[in-house]
Formats: sequence, structure tokens, C-alpha cells
Amino acid sequence: MSKKDTKSPLRIAGTVTTYATHEPVPEISVTVVASALPKSPNLGRALTDKNGHYEVKIKPEKLKRLAHKADKPISVVLRLSDANGRTILTTTQPVLLRRGASIRADMAAPYLEHGLAWPDMTYIAGQPVNLVAAARLTAENLVQAYLYLRKRTKKLSRSTLVRRALPGLFVRPKRGDDCAEGRLEVIRFLLAERGRETDLDEVDADDFPAGTTIHEFYTPKILVKYTTDAGSIHRVDPTVPATDAPRYLRDGTTLVGNVHSDLADLQALDPANTEVAPTWVQEVGLIAEYALTQYLTPAFGVRDPRAGAARMEYRILEQGVGYAGGTSPSWSHIEVDPGNSYDQNLNTTPHELFHQVQYRYNSTTSRSGIYGLIREGGARLVEDCLDDLSNRYVDNAQDVFNDPTQSIVDSPSVGTVVASSTPIKYGLGLFWKHMAEQHSTITTEPVVGFDAYRKALEASATVEAGDPGIGYDPPTLRTARNNMTWYGSFDQFFYYDPAQTELGCHETTWANYLIANYLHGTASPTPDARFDYLEDDEAVTWAGSPVAHLADLQAAVLAGDSIALTQGASVARNVVGFKAWASRYYRITPSGVPGPRLLRVNFNAAAGMTDPLLQILLLGPGNALVDIHRSDKAIYSKTVNMDGLSAVVVIAASRANPGDFGLQFDEVAAASDTMITRWNSAVGTEYETDPHGWSWTWISPDVMVDNDSDDLADTTVYFSTNNTLKVRLRNRGNQAVGNIQIDFWYQKATPFLTSAGWVPLQNAALVTQQLTGQSLAAKGDATGNDVKWFSVDWAPVDDGTHHPHWCVKVLITVPGEPNNDNKMALCNFANVIPDSDDDVIGLLERLPELRTESRILVIPRGPRWTFRTPSLDKPSAKTRKPVFAGEPTPHVLMPSRVRMANLKLRRCRLVEWDRKVRQPKPQPGRFYRVDPRTLPPGVNPETLVTVAQSVDGRVTGGVTFQISLKDT
Repeated sequence: MSKKDTKSPLRIAGTVTTYATHEPVPEISVTVVASALPKSPNLGRALTDKNGHYEVKIKPEKLKRLAHKADKPISVVLRLSDANGRTILTTTQPVLLRRGASIRADMAAPYLEHGLAWPDMTYIAGQPVNLVAAARLTAENLVQAYLYLRKRTKKLSRSTLVRRALPGLFVRPKRGDDCAEGRLEVIRFLLAERGRETDLDEVDADDFPAGTTIHEFYTPKILVKYTTDAGSIHRVDPTVPATDAPRYLRDGTTLVGNVHSDLADLQALDPANTEVAPTWVQEVGLIAEYALTQYLTPAFGVRDPRAGAARMEYRILEQGVGYAGGTSPSWSHIEVDPGNSYDQNLNTTPHELFHQVQYRYNSTTSRSGIYGLIREGGARLVEDCLDDLSNRYVDNAQDVFNDPTQSIVDSPSVGTVVASSTPIKYGLGLFWKHMAEQHSTITTEPVVGFDAYRKALEASATVEAGDPGIGYDPPTLRTARNNMTWYGSFDQFFYYDPAQTELGCHETTWANYLIANYLHGTASPTPDARFDYLEDDEAVTWAGSPVAHLADLQAAVLAGDSIALTQGASVARNVVGFKAWASRYYRITPSGVPGPRLLRVNFNAAAGMTDPLLQILLLGPGNALVDIHRSDKAIYSKTVNMDGLSAVVVIAASRANPGDFGLQFDEVAAASDTMITRWNSAVGTEYETDPHGWSWTWISPDVMVDNDSDDLADTTVYFSTNNTLKVRLRNRGNQAVGNIQIDFWYQKATPFLTSAGWVPLQNAALVTQQLTGQSLAAKGDATGNDVKWFSVDWAPVDDGTHHPHWCVKVLITVPGEPNNDNKMALCNFANVIPDSDDDVIGLLERLPELRTESRILVIPRGPRWTFRTPSLDKPSAKTRKPVFAGEPTPHVLMPSRVRMANLKLRRCRLVEWDRKVRQPKPQPGRFYRVDPRTLPPGVNPETLVTVAQSVDGRVTGGVTFQISLKDT
């Protein structure tokens, strides 16, 4: 370190924002405390500016007086205080300050949007409440405030106190947040505390002011109440139709209904009509009738929102500035603002009706868990499922893309704020669109994907007998995802062993959604459908939307998180107060000549964030996706070779637990990186391929038997005889490696492995096989020795079943290498000839303890071969405990019982899957192709048949049989 460096101050900078809304907070004192030094002295202090930004400089003299050497790193914590000197928070995760490093710490604290009143604030039913002011309100004050907000009176008594107690009720909603669903439930809650909740019943029974002339319009399933009284704020346009006229959806061809100018025609629609209703009113009724009719079709298949009534009641009432409509679990009616346009009503009318549908599943008013995601995100989705052309969900999705650090769930799941609503709830229609496009069994527009949402609705149901009763707890999404198509889970990695070293699968919908929000669109096209949106290029026609297409939006990389990596660079980023189910994106771009060699990423989660999800995307020229590294560990390190990369994108995400995290990015001169490709992955990559079409085989492309040494996989493995087992390793680092050790185990191949079943792999002389001192050249070496096959002799033992199919485990050990997460591969394979005994193969099916059901799925890979499962036509008997939902992550499921599955080989003529029909299990009469990049050399994909096991809807593994035509 130069003398100049030792005289320069240490620096730490960042921002302070509000926890709920992420708005910058000025005039907050940030104090740096040397937590590791005696008496924890203060090292420096700064105030945040109007943008919430601060920078603290620590002079070398200060450290010298504390007997700390200027060239040594120092561990500090940060303390936030308000203008009155009250401590807001003190960070729990230390930050390591080093000279020459770019160090940021961004912090979010609850209630700071309410200024110096922050200690008195909480959230109730999604609304901020000043507890001190609210305690002074009487029941009469609350009822009067309710009347005022419902436009039943023009006077607000004790206005100053009410506005201080309930500030959120007097703020105009932001553009796009025009639904008043449950907005006033906070008043009902406060009245219930006073034993006066029923005081609102009479108010809600008839919302029109006394003396109002109320008219009614009827359709078979809808009643619309309205007034045309002059001077009433609730007055609708009284103009009646001059002639009969059709009303359409935005496509101009789908008929909603006809407005009529003649009473006889209206009475033909419904005999209860006694007058010709205004055009505007008829339109609302027709839209509502159309929506309810659609909801009750099999395509939607939801519960009837009328709850036994003949009609659903709509009331045309002024909603207040910014609101187009509203309803509530405590109401049996829906309200629509009289100022809405027809275009607005095409969305608002079915949107509010769908909230009543949601109440038939779960009528809670508590803003927690997936309340906002289910309620508003789901209602935005259903708008698009009814009328596909406006793509209004894209307009709201700006909130998701512009601030990925916002949670998809409401508190208390989001942390310290009690019962607050996520501010991106309307934008979460995007979440459901991704879920729908990936996992729906319905592929026809516009209803595509609704069944995926319905599974979440059903999983969260608490109203009827037999409902799951989980409610809006986020693990509900796990239950729903397990009942959808394709492999993987909502957010949990799957391991076969308690130590979480034997990774079965890390394909998750949550991870793919976060990647899609960055990679989708035409700017960085990806052929992988998991990371794209079907409607990327469709026009957004919602009035006033600044977004032309979904493809125009990309998950934002926040200020300071776009990092230019030069040789010798060291960059630290720390985040305090990170919400659950949120994400943050970092883009690292190579810079300088010569450019960076390797990038080392160190991640450390703290303060309760025990289940993070970290993804590292390697992007090549044109932002083409090269590879993905994934981790669910609280402490994780990964070193990647920057050669040939245009950028590295790191996505730090949380799951069920909020907290703090730190990321350290360091340029590294040299390292080796020995890896073996895991099963279900394209050769040389570290993430699973797209599981659409049941594509996985549970075969590693880097493991094979090659007895004739032609570098092609054989179709036969022999008992008690030396077979040549080959494994392929590659060095992705820029440094040669010469101390590689390779160990081997095997067990009977089953769709559900057991970590207790591994047997050391031995040759015919019963010598355990191990390779040591093996070497690889650096990546790109001219000799080609950066990728090599290594072989051992393997003489598998007949366990008495005479069924020669196994799973092989390969473990690589390289002392001193930085990466440890790419050193193990499992290969569940059966390069065998089916039994001559009536071509019946016995497969061991392991059954997990305390699960609901287990099923065997047969997945043909070509047109000629499949299996019948005569002994498994029915699932296993049901046991006590349901599903993976509600359990800690990461998930490990241990088998406890076994049964024999008899698979009878069948010749047949199958038709290739058309990619349109998507079912929770493979479609009879169809075969599903395999990505050849996931197979060893020489394997003919059309000779394969995969047998997978599903436990409670989630596929836990599989075995693939290669049918040898010459022997069958």
C-alpha cells in the first residue's frame, strides 16, 4: 500500500429509505461504530441529504488514536438516529471497511415516511395508524369518519385528529391503484377494539344518502342500483339509448351484450325491469353479467360470488378521487364510480366482482402473507383473462420492474411492519402471468393460465368445510405449485441427504420469475421459455400507459449496483432491512485493458435471513445466457471466469425470512474450477434445462459406461464383471489443476434415492475405485485437455433382484479450489436389456414417510416404446401429513418404505407431444423428446423411456431406461 493510500480516509456510503415504500429519507443521522474495538467508539457521522444519501469519511488519524493500523480492515456497524436523537436501528451484520474498496450500505427502516411520529406508527389492515392519535378517537368519531369517507356526509368532525390517526385514508392513490377493496377495514378493526363493530352494519346496508331516488336495473344474475338525482354526487349520466346497440370487448367482436331503448326488450332480458335504464347503467350491468357468466364456466371454474343470492348487487356510488370501484369482505355488494368510462368499466366491473369470488375462498381482512398478491394481483390477471387486449397488468408491472426490492407479499411476512400492504400488489398480475404461462394446463387465449391461479386460490381457502385452512401464508404457493405441471417447486431446492450435499433439483418458479424479469424481451432474447413472457411484444392499449410493450421493461439495477470490474477491483455492497420475497439485481461489467480475469462473489446473509436465494447469471455477447449458478445457502462463494463474458448479473433474493445481506465482488488473478455436469443439465452448465414437456431424464451427460472404448455410451452393463465407467470433467478456470481426486458410489436406481443406500464402487477384485492426482489444463488450452474423460473399473453386484439398473454418484475433490458446488453428479441410468421374462422390469419405489400420495409416471421419449404399470394403476395409500407446504427450506424428504413396481415393456405407435396439451401427468399416446445436450455421447434419445415418481404432486426423481433394439 502506498503512503498516499494510508493517508486517504476510509469511506462508506449508501442510502436510507422507508421500509414500506422505499422513499428516500432526509436528515437521518448515520453513525459508524467500530464494533470490534474496545468500547465500540464512534468513527464518524453524516446526515442523509434530500435523496436519502449519506457518506461517512473516517480519517487515518482517528484510527491511529484508537491504535488501529491504517492498512488493516476494520469491522463496523451503523446506527441510524432521527433529528431528536432517538435511535431508529443499529445494524446487526458488521461491515468490513478496507482501503481502496468501494463500500455501500443501503438501509431501510419502518415508518420513517411519517416523520418524527415514526415511533407511534403501526399498520392495521393495510393502513398506517398513529396509535397515540387513534387512542383518542371515540367510536362515534370513527363512525363519522367512515360516513365521511363513504361520501354519506360532507363534514369530518375532529378532522385534524382523524387525519393524524389514519393518514393513509386521506392520500390520493397512485396512478393505477384505483381499487378501494377493503380500504376502510381499518375503521371496522378499531371499532371492534371498542366493542362497536356492528355500528357500521346500518351504514353498509344502504349507502345512498337519505332522500335519494334509487333506481334499479336487472340482468339475470346482476342488480344495479343507481340514482339520476340532480345535484347528487352519485348521479349517473341519465341519457338512455336512442336505439338498441351492441357492446363488445376491446377486440370489437366478442359480444358483451346489447343496450336497449325499449322497455319490452329489457323485460325480455329480465322481467324485473320496470323502466329503461340509462345507457351507462346498462353497460355496467351487461359487463357484470358477462363476467359472472364467464367465471362460472369450466374454463374459470370458481365458486359463485353470489353466495346463494339470486343476483350480485352493484351500487353506483362516488368513490373518491382516484378510485374507480370497491368492495369488501364485510359487504354483499360492489360499488362502481359513476365517472368511469366504458373502457374503465370493462376492467373495474369484473375486477371488483372477482374480489367477491375471492371472498368465497378466503374472506380475511388481514394484510399479511399473499393477501395483496392473491387479491389485487389475481384481479389484474382475471381482467386480462376476460379481455386480453388492453394488457393493463403491464402498466402496473412497472412498479415491479422499477423496484424489485419490493416484496411480493404483505407483512408480517415482509418483516417488522405489521399488517402493511405491498405497494406493488397491482403489478403482481405479472407474477401470475409468469406462473400461468409456465404451468397452466390451458393454452388458449384469453383464459390461458387461469387454472394456475385457481390452484393458489384453492390452496389458500378457509371458508368451506374441507378447505385446506392454510390461508394466505406464503407456503400456500408451494402447495399450489406442487399441483401444477412440470418438474420443480415454487422456491425450495430438493436434497436427498440431511447435509444438503446431494442436490436433486434446484429448479424453482420463484427463481425463474426473477430471471425472466431481467432477461425477457427483444433486447436480450433467450430461447429458454422459462425466462420469457409470451406477451412481450403485444401492444399495451390501456389509456395513459407510458409503456408500449412488456418487452420494454426490465428489472432495474439500482444506483450503485451497476459495477465496472477492473483488475484488482474490490467492491462491497451491504443491504439492511431487506424484505422477504424480494430481490435485488447487480450487474458486473468487465472494464479496462487488460480486462478482469476472474470474479469472486461472496454472499453472506444475516439478521434472520436464513433462506436466501442467490443466482449468478453469466451473459455472453449480446447478453446471451451462458450459465446460471444458484445457491440457497446463507453463506456462499462463487468464482467465475470472465473470459468471453459481456456481463455477470447477480440476483440476491429472499424467501420466507427477511433480514440483511452483504455481497463482496473481487477481481481475482487466477484459479482453477473443476466441474462435472449434474443430471438434467446441458453439458458444461450448472443449471437444469427447461422441464417443459417432462424433458428431464435424471442422466448426467458426463457419466457413462463405455466398455468398447469408442467414447460412446454402451447399452449393457454386466453384473460382477469389470465395466468401464467413465466420467468427464472440465476446468472452467484460467489455471491448470493437477491434484484432482475422484470418488465413486452406487446404489439401486430408483426414482427416489436414499442417502443411506450408497455403496463404494468396486472392481471385480472388490477394490474400491478412486482416482487421485488427476489433471486438467486451463480453460481454452490449445491441447484441448481442459476437458477429459477419466475411467475406472466397475463390477456391480447383483442384489438379488437381477435388475441391472443403478444410480452412480461421483464426487470431485480439489484442495484449494474456490468452488465447491459443482463437484458432485448423480446419474440415475439403466443402460440395460429388458428381462426376457415377459419383458417385465422390477423397479424399486421408495415411499416417503407421512406423505399424502405417491405416483409413478411413465414418460416415453420416442414413438416405439413405453411401459405399462399394472401394479401401480392407483396411487399409494394416503397417510397423515399433506404436502411440502409450510415446512422449512431447503427441503429434505427421507424415504421410509418401499414397494416393487413392475414395469411391462410395450411396443407401440406414439405421436409426439404437440406442446399444446399440458397436463399434471404425461398424456397417454404421446412421447416427449429429450434435449440431447443432457445425454452422454452416443445415446439415441428415441430409445429412452423415463419413469418418474411424484410425491404429493411434486416429482422427486426418475430413472431412464435405454431400450436396446437388437436384444428386445
